[in-house]
Amino acid sequence: MKSYKITFIIAFTGICALLYSQGTVNYGYDAAGNRVSRTITIPSSPTKPAPAPETQEEEPPPVIYTEMLSDIVLKIYPNPTDGVLNVEIHNLPEGQTADILLYSLSGELIKSYRGIGEYAIVDISAQPQGTYLMKIRAADYKTEWKIIKK
Repeated sequence: MKSYKITFIIAFTGICALLYSQGTVNYGYDAAGNRVSRTITIPSSPTKPAPAPETQEEEPPPVIYTEMLSDIVLKIYPNPTDGVLNVEIHNLPEGQTADILLYSLSGELIKSYRGIGEYAIVDISAQPQGTYLMKIRAADYKTEWKIIKK
């Protein structure tokens, strides 16, 4: 009986590891360096069979990155982007707005969006491929994101 329990535990652990090994964990931090959120991203269909060679592969759904600043929740997707980036800001205090500033890695301000409410579309399709720094100020909170343009 004891060997059946051990076999079951080993098999169950292996199945769980197989199902969830492709997930990622992202952490959000406030300005003081305290962790304020954790987002676990698990593929929508981890056991999906591979497509047949003669069919075209579907593009995977975009990964949505989430950061929680106190009560304010930011969602930024898709990153990497082809040029259009969606920014959602939830639970912004009433009467407050957010600012989005996009910089090159050399520190040059490329675009700025002021007075943003709950949703913004950041279009960097005219910019060359590379890495950019996006700073978001929402109420009294500030955060920085690395944006990759394919």
